[in-house]
Amino acid sequence: VDSAQDLLPVSMEVFKPAANSVPTSRGRMLYLLDQAAGAVHAAHLANFGKVDLSRDLALEKGGGARWIVRLKSVVMCPEDGVYRLALNCRDAGFVWVDGEPAAEWPGEHDAGDWQTGPPLSLKAGPHRIEVLNMARSPIVVRLGWTLPGGDEVVPIPHASLLTARDVLDPRFETMTKPMQPDFAFTVMPAYSLRGGSVAFIPVSFTNTTQYW
Repeated sequence: VDSAQDLLPVSMEVFKPAANSVPTSRGRMLYLLDQAAGAVHAAHLANFGKVDLSRDLALEKGGGARWIVRLKSVVMCPEDGVYRLALNCRDAGFVWVDGEPAAEWPGEHDAGDWQTGPPLSLKAGPHRIEVLNMARSPIVVRLGWTLPGGDEVVPIPHASLLTARDVLDPRFETMTKPMQPDFAFTVMPAYSLRGGSVAFIPVSFTNTTQYW
């Protein structure tokens, strides 16, 4: 339903790394993120596009300071097939889909052409995407894909992004389940011990669980 769509389905966290070196591998990127302090900025975005932090962070100018940007979302694949994720970013960037490597552009560089990852066989439905980028300001991170049967990289559209918000402790109850747990309770008359000042209120619980 259009009215229920998450208008800001991409979460963004910005970290200040302890080291300023540009990672040349996924392992180094993850290490720098692990060693960084907590996020200095967090927000939700409409899509994977240019990240403009100039108004939100006092970015150091002229000193070459770098920031780690982590972007997350859940993307809806329209059909079963082979997809290729593509990344266009300034300086080191890495992409994961459902926890598996999907695209990368390590080292120090300017933004430019799409860097396409290996073919991925994905089922129709939701898949989790995570992007890590370490760059100087201005920070540019764009994410695209090629669809099954095609070879042209297109930006992942807003309509294909579901949300970056996690469901906490989901529970589903249906009338088709054979076990129907329930109980009833009755408050009994209060009483106290002779000479005591504490009143006790007994409660009787009756198990009314049914197995259909």
